Amino acid sequence: MKSAHFSAGGQLLSSDRIGEKATNLLTIPTEWTPPFIVFSCDLHHAWRHADDVGRQRLADFVTTTANELLGGGGVILRSSATCEDIHARGQLESQSFSTKLVGGQAHSFLGRLFDGAAARHGDVAVIAQVYSSPELRVHLSNEKRVSKTMNEWQYDQETNDGISQPPAGCNSKKAPLPAEDAPMLIRRGAMQHDLRLTLRRLGRWATRRSNRRLHFEIVVSSGRLFVVQLDYEKDYGGTDPRKTSLVYKPGDMEGALTFLQRYALGEETPFAKLNNIGDFHVDNYTPPHRLFWIRADVFESAVQTSREELIAEVERVTGGRLVVREDRNLALREQIPGKNLFRTDTVTAEQAIAQTEGRLEYWRSKSIPLQQVCFIIHGFIPARSGAWAHYDRNQQRVRIHALWGLPDGLQFLTPDEYEYDLATRELSERIHFKEFFLEEAADGKWLRQPISLNATRSRVLPASELLEIARISRLVGNKLGSDVHIMFFCGVPEAVGLGEVLPWYRERETIAYEAKRTKRLRRIAISSLQDLEKVGEIDAAGVVLLLTPEPENYRNSKFLQRVAEVANERGIPVEIQGSPLAHAYYVLRSSGCTVFTSFAADYERVRSKREFGKLVRDLVVQSIIDRGEQVVSFRLGADERSSALMGKLLEEAVELVGAENSAAKLEELSDLFEVVRSWIEIEGFELDEVVMAANEKRRRRGAFLNGDVLVGTGAKAGASLKIQSTRNYDRLTAPSGAADTLRVPIARLGLIADGVVSETALPDLGVTLKLSISDDAELILQVVTNPAAPLDPQQGDLADLWASRPA
Repeated sequence: MKSAHFSAGGQLLSSDRIGEKATNLLTIPTEWTPPFIVFSCDLHHAWRHADDVGRQRLADFVTTTANELLGGGGVILRSSATCEDIHARGQLESQSFSTKLVGGQAHSFLGRLFDGAAARHGDVAVIAQVYSSPELRVHLSNEKRVSKTMNEWQYDQETNDGISQPPAGCNSKKAPLPAEDAPMLIRRGAMQHDLRLTLRRLGRWATRRSNRRLHFEIVVSSGRLFVVQLDYEKDYGGTDPRKTSLVYKPGDMEGALTFLQRYALGEETPFAKLNNIGDFHVDNYTPPHRLFWIRADVFESAVQTSREELIAEVERVTGGRLVVREDRNLALREQIPGKNLFRTDTVTAEQAIAQTEGRLEYWRSKSIPLQQVCFIIHGFIPARSGAWAHYDRNQQRVRIHALWGLPDGLQFLTPDEYEYDLATRELSERIHFKEFFLEEAADGKWLRQPISLNATRSRVLPASELLEIARISRLVGNKLGSDVHIMFFCGVPEAVGLGEVLPWYRERETIAYEAKRTKRLRRIAISSLQDLEKVGEIDAAGVVLLLTPEPENYRNSKFLQRVAEVANERGIPVEIQGSPLAHAYYVLRSSGCTVFTSFAADYERVRSKREFGKLVRDLVVQSIIDRGEQVVSFRLGADERSSALMGKLLEEAVELVGAENSAAKLEELSDLFEVVRSWIEIEGFELDEVVMAANEKRRRRGAFLNGDVLVGTGAKAGASLKIQSTRNYDRLTAPSGAADTLRVPIARLGLIADGVVSETALPDLGVTLKLSISDDAELILQVVTNPAAPLDPQQGDLADLWASRPA
């Protein structure tokens, strides 16, 4: 039985009334799913309007129908809502029953399901599936969050007793398609082997059938693999940060100043945040920063005597949208740490003055004279993204982590990773799935915004910005004679006049990164100080604190301090999804915490320079450029392309000979066919007319299927002599050499590609030439002294056979 759909009255219904899960299940071949029936959304409607007696009758109907049509054994009841997409997985009810439905089981389930369904889920249908005890539960997904391409899949598996395996990956691109009319079998003695192979085939079926990403829920039971749920990935909305508008209103920088001072490049002040700008003043780069500052004691006096004039001056120089930061005298460095000192959101001049005024009492409470404190003021910097860069002077490499929105988002949100090798000028990258970015609202508040699905795996930084970040970082590091760690604003509009990327802050205290991967631990999400208080109530074994703070805690030093205290007290590791180059990672590691990063990898990886020198498909060069890699290429003239295609034909033939299975052979044959098809077009023919000519020649002279080798012909007709030995074919196609000349039949390349090394002696030169083909389809010629005896194709088996041919 495939399935049946029932209304509350038992009528057969169309799939648009049975919810998304049921609709998706109907697309899967019958042999791959357990038998199931669907009770349409009419059941939900009837339940909402029924009294207690009516609801009992509906529950009895479900019980009787499921038991009768599903064989009277175990049953699984699942929701199937009309608006229940992949992001709603687990929000609605499902329940397994190891035996047939009895008593009030269906009534209890339906009550929880329908009462718990929210308006956003729409109408809800019910799926009843045959249940059998699973040996494995498997989740297979190529959603963007786990997969870069449609063909790359991640799967998790869990045994019936709850033992989980680490996530594994597989690629479906070259997998054979499964037969839709046959079950998917999993042998108990080869379960992992069969599971991986079957999952690859299932993935291939899914990608051939649809270009949508998806998630399979699977069980393995009684030697068979069953799909019990299929959900398609949908764009859940969100913002495309590549397309957000950047609002900028320039300030008036020319007028006279009464209260503020404009920081002049090279000016020495008692405040590190101002002096640090001078670090960025290097050959070929002059910092374009527009900073104004005022000592706290001068600020207090101005507020008391000329408040409105101060507000007007701040508004004039900043354009009305600004940020205020504070710093303390260098002499107070040990007493007052400089990290996460006060700063406003982006505010108006009036708001800035009011918020800054509130800081005066804070410094007095610390017994710090106000002349030892300054407030730094600058206009809002409209930037598409932020980045942290670390220049390693010894290795001549720059590591760059970048994310759209405010740079502070890099602390806790997943970034892209780039690495630029200054010696070789090679750029490598890891483009991660990025679910959120930190954005500033119109009122200056920080918001963690979801990223639209089509942008989640897009590159944050273009190559031009990456190279400029690397250039500035190296110049600064070489000037200072050390490694440097710099935060940048990126994607700044040209009209702002600050440059495409703006180095903003140099971190002087860093900590070595340790590539620690999260083990198979249960994650406890920590968003607030209140969440931390609950950690004391849990078993610390096998858990990790996953930091997902609310935006107001991104710069809250108390939050990070408390995280470190709890983690160290309980011996629990911490996981951050943000960059290990950013501030939060440093604070936690410096506090003695074990810190995992969600995307931990070998950060020493830099893609090696590769030289190819071969003809490639028409879209390959641009696709490499789009990934951010440097490409050296050129385009052949029309008169050169036939020669190049002849070489490409041999190259693809070599790869076909080396293919190890049917899927790989199919892939190589498709490449071989594309070379021939392109050659046909270049020569001005249509594919159909070439196929017609080939068919006619095949009719007259046959194909090349039998493997017949023509050794030679005689002047008189006589009996044919067939040579079938591979060894004899080896001799027939052997190279011949005399003096300084080596002749190699083109047919010889077929044997060489199959792993044969041809050796030909040239006695006159005192050498032996060895001819072979590498795995990269390169023809390799080696010259070896002390040659072996010459290989003479006119002696041995072939000579005897030829001499004994019929007269």
